[in-house]
Amino acid sequence: MTSSLDPQLMALIAPGEWVELVATLSRKAAPYRVASVASNRAQLRSRSGAECVLTLPRDLTQCYGFGSPPAIPAHFDVQEGGILGAFDYRAGANGLPPSNRRGILLHVFHAPLKDLLARLPFEDTKRWGEAASALRLERMANRLAQRITNESQQSVPADRALRDWKSDSAWLKATLYDPSPQGAAHPFTWPTPYHEA
Repeated sequence: MTSSLDPQLMALIAPGEWVELVATLSRKAAPYRVASVASNRAQLRSRSGAECVLTLPRDLTQCYGFGSPPAIPAHFDVQEGGILGAFDYRAGANGLPPSNRRGILLHVFHAPLKDLLARLPFEDTKRWGEAASALRLERMANRLAQRITNESQQSVPADRALRDWKSDSAWLKATLYDPSPQGAAHPFTWPTPYHEA
């Protein structure tokens, strides 16, 4: 059966992906693996075997990274995390699963400028452009490329973080940059990390 859901959302709620569900009256917050997706329903199973069914897209707000953004983490350091870190985007050994990281990337891409300002009132959020704009996508792509470059130049780079950032950059490019209208020119060139140039 073909789903009428947005392909970006379907890529995040795909069988085998892990999502972090928020607590409800009937369950604790926990990671759940997507067991199956059919039409507008997703069957999920926790590590302990608990099952739940989400109606899509309505229940996506129960998945961390969708709907209301998470609170700014107590450990947040603006110099280290920037705007992505303010939304608790984390890669590497202590990072989030791909579905959660990519949910945050989509949220940051689509978030109104006022939401960015609420997260980082001291950063010039206007440099991030309007929601779903080419400027916003360019800034996000550049931040990921910068993290890849900086980590690659460390004497002992964090391999898992590098893999996560490269994977997320490729996913972001394939999801939001490559599908432009046929023949349309992009307003910017997708960045290549320094060590790969």
